[in-house]
Amino acid sequence: MKVLIVWMECKFMNRVAS
Repeated sequence: MKVLIVWMECKFMNRVAS
């Protein structure tokens, strides 16, 4: 489930960037 990890990472980065 590599896609899920990448998706979660993207979401996490978006939250941190905000």
